[in-house]
Amino acid sequence: MPTIDIFNLPFEDHLDAFGFGPYRFSRADGYQQRVMALQHILNCTHEFTIPRNTGGHSVTGTVEIPADEPAAILPFEKRQNEREREPTALDDCLLLLSMFEKRDIFARHWPPHEEVIIADSRVFPGGGILRCSIPYAPSAHPDPMDRHNKGYIDGLNRIYELIRSVEWQEKYRHGAFLLLVAAAMRPITLTTRFSLCWTAWEHLFFILNQHRLSRRKLKDTHAADKIASILADFDIALTAAVTDNSQIKALVKVRNDCVHFGMPQRTSEIKNSMLLFTELTEFVTARILNLSPNNVLNTNERLAEFLTPPDATQP
Repeated sequence: MPTIDIFNLPFEDHLDAFGFGPYRFSRADGYQQRVMALQHILNCTHEFTIPRNTGGHSVTGTVEIPADEPAAILPFEKRQNEREREPTALDDCLLLLSMFEKRDIFARHWPPHEEVIIADSRVFPGGGILRCSIPYAPSAHPDPMDRHNKGYIDGLNRIYELIRSVEWQEKYRHGAFLLLVAAAMRPITLTTRFSLCWTAWEHLFFILNQHRLSRRKLKDTHAADKIASILADFDIALTAAVTDNSQIKALVKVRNDCVHFGMPQRTSEIKNSMLLFTELTEFVTARILNLSPNNVLNTNERLAEFLTPPDATQP
């Protein structure tokens, strides 16, 4: 079975290989040095001790390509010329891995001497909530110090099967929402991340309501009502909490300033609301992938505080 190199994939501690969809990923030779060559923004003291560093791209693994490799299920761009390849299920897997690993993970589809990498080697600012939303479950290794997080691999495979199901594909219009969210997680400016997340929510509102609302009504619905609707639909905020959505309307103004003027007035309050919205995007994504959003960043409490009108806290 042919294998190709995989860039930037950190393997679970004490896990040398794992199956994901129709593929088998394995650590590359000299994995310890290879994973240490990646960017690490915090000191790591798990299987290996890795000091924080700037890092760069590194071939950390290989993947076996099955003879009957499926086509991609997510709506990637089709090839534009003879030299490009058609997307396959490997692209689906690598996108999911990138979102949950907070890194740009990709395969080498070209000879080493033709290597021109345009991907970003930095750790993503987004994705932490998603990663923590897959429940931890240790493997059954007899030595507790050599166990890996079996729950993470099992969770990834459940997500892979979910997004390939007919029901999920029909409900979420082939998963374009995931492509938008993946783009918003990358190390770009907060203003750009916020704007991309907003685009993802607008798209999600459209696909979830296209069967009950006319195209004109979908278009004319106020942005604040769209946001409030999604918060309620995915049980992220109680409907009563968003009925009077004056705070969400203030967030709409921030969005309009981003789109029309390039950047809003950057007060700490506005920055915090933009960050909160990017985290809520991960909450929505977790729900879409049948996960329970993890409150690792106290997002629930900050959302409740955000939705409280300013005068409601006055005596």
